[in-house]
Amino acid sequence: CDPQGVALTPSTSDGIGTVAAGIDWQPGDEVIISDLEHVSGVAPWAMLARRRGVVVRNIESAGGYLEPERVLAAITSRTRLICISHVSYASGAVLPVRDVCAGARKAGVLVVIDGAQSVGHVPVQVEQIGCDFYAFPGQKWLLGPEGTGGLYVAPHALEAFAPSHIGWA
Repeated sequence: CDPQGVALTPSTSDGIGTVAAGIDWQPGDEVIISDLEHVSGVAPWAMLARRRGVVVRNIESAGGYLEPERVLAAITSRTRLICISHVSYASGAVLPVRDVCAGARKAGVLVVIDGAQSVGHVPVQVEQIGCDFYAFPGQKWLLGPEGTGGLYVAPHALEAFAPSHIGWA
């Protein structure tokens, strides 16, 4: 992707949290997650549910895999975002993120992908995947030091997203 679309972060968790904090949530807005998500893909939405009245819809996987149809069928008129792992930390399955992103785009729903188990391990081309946000670590498959990561933000997603940290550097 264009390097200007990537912000350096301390972790995948921070990247996902930045997305959660950067959207203007209203009570009743919905986020779709699954039972295959790491706590980093669960905790930010649980906090939004508690503080802002966001509804978290947790889709149950089947045999450690998540069919895109199951995710897309959960979309309602209140759904604002889907958070899905590219590769599940729980099962190791490569999830159908491209199909989920295509269906979500048609429905006007944003997608943040947890790339903690994928970047550096499987090919990642965010523009081909079609995601709005892609959070990833530096220390796992990229073999970087602890405390490194990144967040990709698609140019079109900037309209629905505001930085949660403003200041020098």
